[in-house]
Order: sequence, then structure tokens, then C-alpha cells
Amino acid sequence: MAWIAPVMAMAGSLFQAKGQMDAGEAALVSAEFRAVQDEQAANNVRGSAQRAAIEERRQGALASSRATALAAASGGGADDVTVTDVVSSIAGESEYRALARLYQGEDQALSHLSDASLSRTTGADAKRAGDMAAAGTLLQAGGDLAGRYGGGGSAPKSGGGAGSYSEAGISSGSYA
Repeated sequence: MAWIAPVMAMAGSLFQAKGQMDAGEAALVSAEFRAVQDEQAANNVRGSAQRAAIEERRQGALASSRATALAAASGGGADDVTVTDVVSSIAGESEYRALARLYQGEDQALSHLSDASLSRTTGADAKRAGDMAAAGTLLQAGGDLAGRYGGGGSAPKSGGGAGSYSEAGISSGSYA
């Protein structure tokens, strides 16, 4: 029955190591889930920014059209220099607003993608830490068992002292 204690100790260490590895794996899976969500959020932000830019351009086109129509209805002429300057200014402003919307969306998307990358790195680090903790647990358990129940003899002697060849099982005969 003396064998029960070391077997139980080793089994406990194996379960502890498995738990550490599972915790690391769970952290990795959770981090990957967060990363995918962040990537989806980045795509959603980009899509929203594109729709907002399209709307800014549409509003600019409507304003330009209205300005041209009002100028033509007033009798002053739609191709007058002042009218073309106003229409050009409206078009430039709407394009500026559209590009600003795209920039804001891309900036937010990059922030989400950065979060995704960080999540993946954190998950991989947690997985490595779990694996290393498990390896440490197993090595410590092995060392404890060897120390308590034997399994480690004395290290072989080195050097050329008297009898050192015979202790190592080597004959001291000639080399012919």
C-alpha cells in the first residue's frame, strides 16, 4: 500500500497541470472571440462611414441642383460666374464632408482592429503561460516524488582517482 501515496500525488499533479492547460486554452478561445467581434465592429464602422459619405455627396448634389435651378428661375442665368462659383463651392464642401466621414470611420475601424490584434496577443500569451505553468507543475511533482521515494542515485564520479574506471564499469586494460 506504500505505492498509493506517490500515485495519488502524481495524479493530483496531472489534474492540476491539465487544469492549467485548459485555462490557457479557454483564454485563447475567449480572446479569439473578442478579436472576431472587434473585426466585425470595424467592418460595421467602415460600412456606416461609407453610407454617410454617400449621403453627404447626395446632399451636396441636391444643394448644387437647387442653387442652379434658383439661379435659372431668377433670370440671371445658370452659367453666370457667381452661380458657378456657388455651385462649385457647394460641391467642394460636400466632398470635404464625405471624405471627413470616411476618415472618421476608418480611424474608428483601425481602433477596433488594434483591439482585435491585442486580444489575440493576450490570448496567445495566456495559452503559453498556462502551458508553462503545467510544465512547471509536472516537473515539480516529478522532483518531489523522486526526492521522497527514491529514483535518484548519486552522480557518477569524475576525474582520474584510484578505482574510478572500475566504478564506471570500464576496464583499465591497454589500448591495442
